[in-house]
Amino acid sequence: MYRTLRVAAFLVLVAATDASGDEPGNLECQATHTLDCEGVVCRAEGREEGDSIFVGFQLSTVSGRGNLCTYTYCRGFVLVPSPGNTLDETLKTLSGFTLSEKRGSTGDDLELPAIDYQLSISEDRKQFLLGNLISGGFKGWAGTCSGNGRQ
Repeated sequence: MYRTLRVAAFLVLVAATDASGDEPGNLECQATHTLDCEGVVCRAEGREEGDSIFVGFQLSTVSGRGNLCTYTYCRGFVLVPSPGNTLDETLKTLSGFTLSEKRGSTGDDLELPAIDYQLSISEDRKQFLLGNLISGGFKGWAGTCSGNGRQ
């Protein structure tokens, strides 16, 4: 009986220690480069010294919900599976479409339609690509992510 209580107390302590760290499944991502691709040829431009690229997002890898901020607006979004994938598959690979919602938008952006982006986060959850397919090319951003991103 005493041994069972010790094991239970240890498990409670481990759970409490784990809970005191980063919230499970949250990623914070910040753009470091802009991308411009025509066909298979891509150009990447980093920020100039002293400048920032004002594009970043937070994402829950548990729910697929997040918040995207760009130069002109912030919007909540939901990670939507690519055609043929399930939501669970999308959350495991963190690759799919982000569908912006008007909730969280500011100023004149409240009247704009939702924006679809393609999001892909690396397997180690340290890097991302985010952007739109435009006239046979791709325009968007690349950057780094931090957080535990565990499920």
